[in-house]
Amino acid sequence: MTPPAFKTSWKASEEALSPISKSTFCSFNLSKFSTDFLNTAGLTGNCGPDLSFVNYTDDLPYSINRLTEQYDFIEDKLKFDKYIVIGCCRNGDAIAIDTGDNDKIIELDPEDLFRSMY
Repeated sequence: MTPPAFKTSWKASEEALSPISKSTFCSFNLSKFSTDFLNTAGLTGNCGPDLSFVNYTDDLPYSINRLTEQYDFIEDKLKFDKYIVIGCCRNGDAIAIDTGDNDKIIELDPEDLFRSMY
């Protein structure tokens, strides 16, 4: 689905989408498609009942950032630096973009050494 088509179809929802500036992604190595999608369509704040997404802000816990920045206790920075956190599940698992796997969206469980789930 193209970003404009997604944005149009989402308008039927009660939750608004918030596009994110392309400059936010310059250091994250996202694909052009992912950058265009997030810049054109954006993310919603909540997608009930179990998901919430980051805001367009400079406040680290609530903004798009690397997993290694959000969880500063991660020791293996090289292994986990490819994950860009864009939200979380109700149980606190991170929702992330895996830049090492074609920008696949995954869930990472911090209580299980950030084991990834599709």
